[in-house]
Order: sequence, then structure tokens, then C-alpha cells
Amino acid sequence: MDIFHEQIVKKQLGGLRLLAMIGVIVGFLAALGGSFIFLAFLAPMNFLIMAGLVYLGWYIITGFGIEYEYILTNDELDIDKIIAKRKRKRLISIKMSSVTEFAKLSEGNADAGNRTLVDCAGNELPSFAMDFKHERMGDCRLIFTPTEEMTEQMVKVLPRALRIKYKDSSVY
Repeated sequence: MDIFHEQIVKKQLGGLRLLAMIGVIVGFLAALGGSFIFLAFLAPMNFLIMAGLVYLGWYIITGFGIEYEYILTNDELDIDKIIAKRKRKRLISIKMSSVTEFAKLSEGNADAGNRTLVDCAGNELPSFAMDFKHERMGDCRLIFTPTEEMTEQMVKVLPRALRIKYKDSSVY
């Protein structure tokens, strides 16, 4: 039986990303005001410059919208980063047979140690930590927020030792 499940998780604005977005807005408002005042003698060019600045500001501000897409296909979990719903980048592909640990994220297991950290977590659901071995990046820890249905599908394809370990736990 083939397994296919996909989920999109939206990353909420917060902290430095929100501050950067506000800085971009203030900067573009100042640039618009400056182009209106200093380039008033070039009326036709001023309109084009202002239109270009408005478009550039819109393009940069919408670029702060980030989503992650988790795609589980049989034994492979692919994670894509979607920027402003216009650009997609494959972050990582994980063979579920290479997973060594899978648990809900808590303060006790939040530290990645000397592993490569791949943070693809949203803000609305409880996060999970998954340790695995990757062919290019070595030992890794993935922090992500799958739904309950996605978690159930992933547990089905985990290595047998991990399935037995989580059979009676609260992962479901």
C-alpha cells in the first residue's frame, strides 16, 4: 500500500522578521517621499521611479511570507520552503528508514548538540524532533510541526524499533 500525505505549515511573523518588515516599510516610505521631493523637476521620470519603488517594496514585503510543505511519499519525507507563494526550494529529503529518534519537542530534547539543525516548524501545532542520518549533512535534527494525521502516516513508515517504541506513547 502506497502512502502519500502532504501538509503546508505557515511560519508566523515574529521577533526579528517582524522588525525587519517594519524597517523595510519605513525605508520605502522614506524613499517614496524623497523621490517625490528631490525629483519633482523630472515629473515623468518621478512617476516611473515611484512606481518602481512601490513594486520593489511590495516584492520585498511579501517575501517575508514563508510556508513549509511536508510531503510524505512511502519511505521519503520531502520538505520544501515556499517563499511568498512564488518561489519554492527543496530544503531536505529524508529516508524514513534512516530515522534514529522521533519525539515531541520539549525542553529536554530541544538542543541539537553537534547535529545539523533543520528548523521547519510553524507556530500553531506542537512541534516534533526527528533525528536522522543524511548522506550529505551527516547527523541531523529536524524540528517540524506535523498534524496528527501526518504523524500517524509517518509512524507507519518509521523503522520497526521506533514503531514499537511509540506504539503505546502519546505521539498519535
